[in-house]
Amino acid sequence: MPRNRLYPVGAAMGMLLDYLGTDWKRPLTGDATNKSLVSLLSAALRLTDSEMYAEFMAAKKEYQYNDALKAAGELIQQHEQGFRSELRDFESQPGYRVQIRVSSEGLQRSRSTSAPRWTVDDGGRSLCKRYEAYTLRSKKLKLSLRSAAVLEEQDWSAGIKVVTFFVPSEPKVWVEGKELNNLQGDGQEFLSLKLAAGSAELQTDVPGRILVKGHSITIDLISKT
Repeated sequence: MPRNRLYPVGAAMGMLLDYLGTDWKRPLTGDATNKSLVSLLSAALRLTDSEMYAEFMAAKKEYQYNDALKAAGELIQQHEQGFRSELRDFESQPGYRVQIRVSSEGLQRSRSTSAPRWTVDDGGRSLCKRYEAYTLRSKKLKLSLRSAAVLEEQDWSAGIKVVTFFVPSEPKVWVEGKELNNLQGDGQEFLSLKLAAGSAELQTDVPGRILVKGHSITIDLISKT
C-alpha cells in the first residue's frame, strides 16, 4: 500500500539528512511552505540534475537494483498465487456465505490471528483463513466473529468496506426486533437488524437491505441516496 511506503522512505531520508549534518527538523516544524525532505536533501547534496542522475545510476548498479527488482517481482507473483489459492479454499467452505457492505467512515476494526494474512491490490483485498477474534465497530454497528476466515475488500475512493465470512448453519435474523422466519426472497429493507449464527453476531442500526438467495446472504448498509 502507498501509505506503507511513506514511513520507511521518509525515515531513510531523515537518516541521510542526519548523516549529511543538515539541520532539517527545524525548517519542517516551522513554516514548511515549499519545504520537503526531497528539497532539503537535494540542497544538502549540492548536485546538479545531471550529477544527481549519474549518482542515481551508479547506486543502482552498485546495489544490484535490477536483480533486486526482479526478485521482488517474483515474490509478489508468488504472494498473489498464494492469495488466489487461499481464496479458492475460502469460497469452497460449507455453510452460509455472509457479505456485508458498509461505509468505512468512523469504522474501527480489531483482529487477532497467528495465521498468514494475504493482502493484494495495494491493500484493496485482504484474506485470512482464521481470525481468533475479529471485530468491526462504529456508533451504529458491531460485528463480532470468532475462529473465522474473513475476506476484506476496500474501495478507498468510495469509502466502502466489504466483509465476507461463512457461518456453519442458517443464521437467525431479526429486523426491527422481529425474527424473520423465511429468509429467502426478493430482499427486505430495514432500519435495524441483528444476525446471529454460532459465534458470529451482527447488530446494526444503520438502515439497509438484506437479500438471501440459497446459501448466500448479502447485507447492504450503503445508502443509495
